[in-house]
Parts: sequence; C-alpha cells; structure tokens
Amino acid sequence: MKRGAIKILGRYADERHLRWLAWRCEGYTARQIGDAEGYSQEHVRVATNRIKEADIHQSGEPHDIVKEAYW
Repeated sequence: MKRGAIKILGRYADERHLRWLAWRCEGYTARQIGDAEGYSQEHVRVATNRIKEADIHQSGEPHDIVKEAYW
C-alpha cells in the first residue's frame, strides 16, 4: 500500500469517528449510529468513549467541565 493511501484511510477514519462523536453528543445511541454506518454498536461505543476519555485527560480543563460537553 502506498504511503498516501494510509494517510487517506486514517483521515477517513478520523472523520468517521468525529461524525459519530457529534451524533452521540446529539443524543443518538451507539446502536443507532452503528446501524446507520454499518458498524457494530460495540465498535461505535468503544471508539467514541476513547475519544471522550482522551479529551477529558488531555484538555487541561477540569474533568467535570469537559464531561459536560459529552453525552
């Protein structure tokens, strides 16, 4: 696989995960998102929870304030 292809795939996955994160923040469940996108509920839940936890720990803001931005 060419190097540029890896970057494109990585960018596509990043954009997909950010879309899922936005939908979860809007109140959609991991099951609803997974059904719409063709992924398992577990895959969506794990991906979005990892992003949320990374944001909470790396933001530099108080954890409770950052958590308020999420579901």
